[in-house]
Amino acid sequence: MFRRIKTFKKKIKLFIKILNIEDYDQAVVLTDYDLYALKIRNILQKYWVVNDVSGQSQFGDIVNELVSSLLSSKSKQEISYINETVGNQLKHLYWEYTQVAGYVALWELKIKMFAENLGVETRKAFDDRSKKQKNTKMLPFKDFSVIIKELNERTNYNLELDLNNLKQLRDAVIHGNLDQLRLLYNSCSEKFSEISKGNLHVLSIKNGKTKNLSDPISLEEKEAINSFTWFLEVGNSKLLNEIWHLFAQSVGKIHLLENFLSSSFNERSDAFTRVVINSDGFTEADKEKFEKYFVEFGIKLSVDDYFSDINKLIKRR
Repeated sequence: MFRRIKTFKKKIKLFIKILNIEDYDQAVVLTDYDLYALKIRNILQKYWVVNDVSGQSQFGDIVNELVSSLLSSKSKQEISYINETVGNQLKHLYWEYTQVAGYVALWELKIKMFAENLGVETRKAFDDRSKKQKNTKMLPFKDFSVIIKELNERTNYNLELDLNNLKQLRDAVIHGNLDQLRLLYNSCSEKFSEISKGNLHVLSIKNGKTKNLSDPISLEEKEAINSFTWFLEVGNSKLLNEIWHLFAQSVGKIHLLENFLSSSFNERSDAFTRVVINSDGFTEADKEKFEKYFVEFGIKLSVDDYFSDINKLIKRR
């Protein structure tokens, strides 16, 4: 949040300068978020004068909340796309799957951004690009597995993020392999947890018998079941919501690490490298420096709790 406010302030300082500049290299991207924030900030400043650091931080929080609320209302329109295109009977299942798959895609993007912040090159080297990619000026990414591997190497395998297992779940969600998703969630065992059971009964026209898809079934029987049926089985369980929860936890961990990385500047410049990359742990000097930083920027967090949350993500050798 504070990084966003700081970036926003930089953009505003350059805003007037950019208006009369055609050179792209000197330009800065102003999103809808920035423009709305500029308008709201200007309106609020007519009635609210802030002089102290704490007040400025609170002011920025209010602007961010107002803009986020304004822009989030736009997303309601997109819900109608589901209603209009898949019919009414199963639209709740399609919408839930859409939300989970979208969040999983967000998780992948966050991993890529975090990797880039640590100096990992996420795009293919030019010589490794296909002829088509070179001719169309595309910016192709490396395989996601490679990015995760290089991120792990960059952090000396010190982070407890379980990215490889989450990547497998990501593949199953994005590609709609929902039986595979259930098996992966249950560590490839057909002893399914209650969360994974949809208890969908399939009637066999051949022999008139029903089969509960939450029970172990033979490979031959599984081969005969189509994707729509697996969608109903998983959609009728609580698995998708649990998958969303797992990825939300992972995004929260990445966000915490990004926050720590962005806070490691000036007198704290070596903190991230020592604590995360080298797994050396926090010192009393770190505590004093971050307490000072929190006060300066009006951050109402306990440094001890902040350090504790970060330590939970780091393997101790």
